[in-house]
Amino acid sequence: MKVKHLGKGRGWTDEVTFGTKQHWPGPLNILQSFNTGSTALERIESLSKLAIFHPESLENLPVIIVRGLADDNLDEADLAEIRAAWAAMPDKNLLSFLRAYAISTQFHDPSRVKYLSSLDRRMLINSQMILNNAEIDYYSLAAHLHGEQAYPFKPKHNVFGGQTGAEAASSPDLFRNHYNSVTERQYQFTKVKQKNAPWRKDWTLVIPKAGTNRYQVEKVGEFLWNRFIGDGLKNYATLERTYVNALLATGHDWAYWVAPNALERVFTTQELETVPELLALRADFAEERMIALGMKDEGQRQEANRRIGLAISFIVGTPYIFAQEGR
Repeated sequence: MKVKHLGKGRGWTDEVTFGTKQHWPGPLNILQSFNTGSTALERIESLSKLAIFHPESLENLPVIIVRGLADDNLDEADLAEIRAAWAAMPDKNLLSFLRAYAISTQFHDPSRVKYLSSLDRRMLINSQMILNNAEIDYYSLAAHLHGEQAYPFKPKHNVFGGQTGAEAASSPDLFRNHYNSVTERQYQFTKVKQKNAPWRKDWTLVIPKAGTNRYQVEKVGEFLWNRFIGDGLKNYATLERTYVNALLATGHDWAYWVAPNALERVFTTQELETVPELLALRADFAEERMIALGMKDEGQRQEANRRIGLAISFIVGTPYIFAQEGR
């Protein structure tokens, strides 16, 4: 099996050439069946049609698929349901299986937990930041993986063992690296234009005006939280709302308004929910509307889009970005 080199500076072709050199010429007894074929490709295709119905395959393949893509918290009932659904398919079709699983009660059950590897996490953030194909070139996935030992083609464990989501979620070093990346390099979220290019960031392409009560800060914050965290606002509590709303309404951190001489002051949920002055300020920020998002003035629109970037930077800096939960 060879991959042809296209020449200096052109890399390799994306097609494999299956030859017959050093290829066993006769039939092979594999899985109690004679396997034939003039090339490895013919033999693999023939074998796969047989192997997919082997008892070990029926038992393990659907579990590997679901566990790898969606759930690190499968119990015995989940396993039985997954295996039964796969076995009931007369024709094994991955896309049909995934579609059925995606709308199942098992996928949307609150007990489902999927920890994200560094690559998963960065792909999620990038895909949600990119609003159309024109923006793809303005966001670099690889640049933010540095230091997390999670390069796609440099497996961490031997040949095929990439970093697992559980490893990423349980590593203080990776959390520190990620947190520093999304806060100290905040520009990756707040850039709203490109020099010498017509590109301008426009979050109104995805943030619904009607669905957010004409861009009310409280509703915009909820939209952004669900877009990046996707937990149905389960973990979007008082602290998270307070800081996100302050950034959206003013472009400054909550402490900037309450404790300008002590910016590192820690606020507790209790005081945010009981101190009258803080309650009033929180309500003011939540009720603000980001009307500049729809204005013709380019500077005002860009400032509104920049504030959204600040809020996103805060949201993806929380620990909730390291895992997905069913709901």
